[in-house]
Amino acid sequence: MNYSAACKNMIDCQLQPNGIIEPAVIEAVAHTPRERFLPDDLRHLAYIDDHFMLPGGEVMLSPVTQARLIQAAGLTPSDVVLNVMDASGYATAVAARLSSMVVALEGRPGQLDLARKEWALSDCCNIAIVGGAAHEGDPRHAPYSAIIVNGALCADPDNLFSQLAPSGRLVYIAQGASAPVGQICLVKKSASGGALSRVRLQDVSVPVTAGEAKAEKRFAF
Repeated sequence: MNYSAACKNMIDCQLQPNGIIEPAVIEAVAHTPRERFLPDDLRHLAYIDDHFMLPGGEVMLSPVTQARLIQAAGLTPSDVVLNVMDASGYATAVAARLSSMVVALEGRPGQLDLARKEWALSDCCNIAIVGGAAHEGDPRHAPYSAIIVNGALCADPDNLFSQLAPSGRLVYIAQGASAPVGQICLVKKSASGGALSRVRLQDVSVPVTAGEAKAEKRFAF
């Protein structure tokens, strides 16, 4: 299969018609081989616009949804990024091309083993892996200038808000476990670090993981 041609078709026919037009994001996606972050039996489907359920029950977001999150985060070369719920490692690789450092939060041991190999092959030297639960983030290395949550949350990520640096941005998908559609949310912290503002962007629909479905029972969204 010609993966290079498939990637170009994805950019031309999926990303750009859906508003993914930031040149740096397009370039980062074009140089990150999405198929390498999928199990062998799914690689031939890497560039279709669909979500994938991965071993362990995690979700790899569709190309359009993933690119929307990354574009909304407005990453710059000086940013230190916390990347959460990236079960495949693909989003981390894209973000690493756009920022100074990416801290990838590994939800379970071994989750990012395949990604580790691909990051090394791609010479991604600005990625650090830490273990921990998505809702807890990684306060040890906070604050972060940007936080990306690569999946749907059933409750506001209050712990992650507190890990933002002044003028920091956080993007996530707000979607209840039983709701057919969620929304990409962009949260910005003020320059003084004392206030948060929220903007709701595109409607999206993604699978909600079992852990988040349980979370909805504990929190009022």
